Amino acid sequence: MTTLKTPKTKTHPRVGVIGLGIMGSALANHLVTHGYQTYGYDPDERSSKEAHIIGVKTQLNATAVAQCSDLILLSLPNEEALNSTVTQILNDPKVTALKPIIADLSTLSIDCKVHNHDRLAKAGIEFFDCPISGTGAQAKTGDIAIYASGSNDSYHSLVSVFNCFARSVFYIGEFGQGTKMKIAANLLVAIHNVATAEALSLAVASGLDADMFCEVIASGAGSSRIFELRSPLMAKG
Repeated sequence: MTTLKTPKTKTHPRVGVIGLGIMGSALANHLVTHGYQTYGYDPDERSSKEAHIIGVKTQLNATAVAQCSDLILLSLPNEEALNSTVTQILNDPKVTALKPIIADLSTLSIDCKVHNHDRLAKAGIEFFDCPISGTGAQAKTGDIAIYASGSNDSYHSLVSVFNCFARSVFYIGEFGQGTKMKIAANLLVAIHNVATAEALSLAVASGLDADMFCEVIASGAGSSRIFELRSPLMAKG
């Protein structure tokens, strides 16, 4: 496993973002800020309008984005959306001729991702499994990590783009390893969330001030990234 930070080249690839929700719009905003030609699509009209305002060249559908892009980032809500998006891409001869690189940033099942990897591979299109560790709020400030997996030969072409919106980019290995890492990370997130809630409940029940508890614990050995993010919200009720 390696973590890489490489400088951007002068010639930026054209980047498409399919899925402009909280996460996707945050990533698109960073790309626009860094000078990338950024194309986007979301079936939600309001999300598309908001993305257009920040400089994203919004399109009418996913295939229109794919036709304009060298690299496509998928930020999708579920497996149905991934299956549908890949089907649309494969049914467009212009896109299959262009063969853009596609990176899925969503947290979905490995089976679904492998299924779509194999479908795209038959058309000669490279597909990367690159789930994000972090929330939409963290994405807005660039405080996320990416667990990238797929072809090592082409991975390096993604790093400069990922560096626009991530504090850490890790190459985990062959396709699917990124999701395996994310699943393990999510287990820790769940444990830290429960532990934070239980500790805060104990503190308040024993007469400690909730806000003071959050401040004090955050500065000591009992803290964690999740504690720092979640405990103030929990303290507010």
